[in-house]
Amino acid sequence: MLLIPKKDISLEDNEDDNNDQDEYGGYFSSKILSRSSRHGRARTGFRDLRMNASDKFTAFRIEFVKQAGMARVSPADYKRELFDKLPSRLNERCVDQSHDDTMNFAKFCDYVQRHDHLQNKNFLSR
Repeated sequence: MLLIPKKDISLEDNEDDNNDQDEYGGYFSSKILSRSSRHGRARTGFRDLRMNASDKFTAFRIEFVKQAGMARVSPADYKRELFDKLPSRLNERCVDQSHDDTMNFAKFCDYVQRHDHLQNKNFLSR
């Protein structure tokens, strides 16, 4: 069965329909692109995040967890990612613990914090 429209569809009506479609398609497309670019910026920010030797580990940990969440990093990767972002003075002290599968992220952070505190204390006492 062939359906024939009752009224003649003019070229102008089609243009209006296309504009509406573009408007809605553009709206949703821009939302998706906005979300996508925001995620991309979060991933870039997280990738560039590094702890400086002068930083306090506690403050760095807070920023690390915040940015890891925004960048949608898997919590299973937090320990490895954190280890990679530590300054060399802490990185060298935590190599064994970073590969220890029995040590979870929270315990690893406690370990790093203790060594950061000790190194800062030794540095200040010089």
